[in-house]
Amino acid sequence: MIDTVLLWRATLVGTILQIAVVVLGHFIPFISLHASLFAVMFIAGLAGLFYARDLDRGWALGTLGSVIAGTIGALIGIAMAVAIGDKPASLIRFVIVASLLSSAAGGPFGQMAANMRSLGLRQPPRRNR
Repeated sequence: MIDTVLLWRATLVGTILQIAVVVLGHFIPFISLHASLFAVMFIAGLAGLFYARDLDRGWALGTLGSVIAGTIGALIGIAMAVAIGDKPASLIRFVIVASLLSSAAGGPFGQMAANMRSLGLRQPPRRNR
């Protein structure tokens, strides 16, 4: 089943980052106009990756939890942006779908990272030349 501690942790990290993007976009209009949707999708994918990597119980459970974590954080972020008047309310549905898809993509990448970690695959140390 879903690990609520890991879900809470991934959702909290994603929500804090989403709120940071909303605050930055409020004070720096360039971010709000040109980078906010990319940031929302990227952060939702990261929250999904964090959950699935720490869970390490399979592809389906990791993806399910990652979708929940990423979408909740994005929903809170877009609700805050709508509440302060930076984004129109008609954008909520689009942001939810976009964050759902990107967090669903983050879940399998998190499971791949967990598999690589369990196999001991890491970057080789750099040589001094």
